[in-house]
Amino acid sequence: MECSAVRVDKNRYVVKFLRVVICSIALVAGIAGACMAGTKMVTDMRGKLVEIPASPKRVITLDDGFIAGVMTVLGVQDRIIALGSHCPVKIFKYSYPTVDGEEYTYMN
Repeated sequence: MECSAVRVDKNRYVVKFLRVVICSIALVAGIAGACMAGTKMVTDMRGKLVEIPASPKRVITLDDGFIAGVMTVLGVQDRIIALGSHCPVKIFKYSYPTVDGEEYTYMN
């Protein structure tokens, strides 16, 4: 009786060990697959290191049009799926000298 109880306990440990090994292999394979999936690390405008796809298919831009303009020039504007801005209060007032030497003022 005693011998079979020891054998059962030993088998449990072997099974647990094999489960840990299999889970570890699956975890390493998953991480390796994610690393090889085509991502790259870039530094964003805040100075933070972020991971992005190597070739993004969809982009959301939060600026006042500069990035959308650059993407249009590069021919990838079809990847923009949303635009946004921080929407500050804008009070426009510009003054330009005219050809006659006078000053032209534009407001609002």
